[in-house]
Amino acid sequence: MRGLACAASAALLLSSVTLCSVSAGAAPFPSVNGPPGAAPATAFNPTKSAYQQTELGNCTAPGTCQIAFPATTAANTLIRHVSCGFVLTADGSAFEAYLSGDGGNNVSFLPVSQYIPAANGNTVNLIDAQTYYFLSVGKKPLIDIVTTGAGAQSLQCTLAGNTG
Repeated sequence: MRGLACAASAALLLSSVTLCSVSAGAAPFPSVNGPPGAAPATAFNPTKSAYQQTELGNCTAPGTCQIAFPATTAANTLIRHVSCGFVLTADGSAFEAYLSGDGGNNVSFLPVSQYIPAANGNTVNLIDAQTYYFLSVGKKPLIDIVTTGAGAQSLQCTLAGNTG
């Protein structure tokens, strides 16, 4: 009895299936290039709209050490990577770093890696961070590094991303 019920269900399912046909030359799925006859879509080229800026700084006192980059000139700038290097004397440590735009409330916190101290006690600190930070035209990207005990010396930071 059970086998007969399964066979009846299978027959019912098969009878309700409608097969579709596609005419020759018609695309069964929407095309990524738009409608037929349209110009092909242009692929995103990150080197065509690249953004990269490097700035140097030297802070002699502990506290907030800030590097200001030139104001952006494109309608939109997307910062995708931040890298910095700086030295702290033996009595210094960095406990916070962040990227912002003109000191606004929107910040992207950046991890700081501290390396083994040299013979003189100085330590090299590096920031190597992926981020996704948007700036509108005229905004100045800022990097703030907060230290205690000593200022961030020989500071060099590079921002990289795209404009549009």
